[in-house]
Amino acid sequence: MAKKKVTKTVYKRTPGLPDEEVAYRLVKLYFEDVARPSVKRSIDLDSTVNAYFYTLKRIENKEKELKAVQRIVEEEEEQMKNESKSELIPEPKAESKSN
Repeated sequence: MAKKKVTKTVYKRTPGLPDEEVAYRLVKLYFEDVARPSVKRSIDLDSTVNAYFYTLKRIENKEKELKAVQRIVEEEEEQMKNESKSELIPEPKAESKSN
């Protein structure tokens, strides 16, 4: 019996929300809710602009990154198929008691 290949969609684009808006919201979320106050005090305009463009570029390249990660996961799954249970989950070594 042949195995069926199962793939999952990790990220699905929401129609109507442009990448620029997503990047803006992510940067805003980071600076408002995630970054520590010490980081916020040291942020300047260049850092904010760089964060926005970095986030935008990551969003634009998300498909390429997801394919690369999926390829790595599939390669590791293929390697795991050929390993025995003891190779995947090694037994703990017995501790020797010395007096």
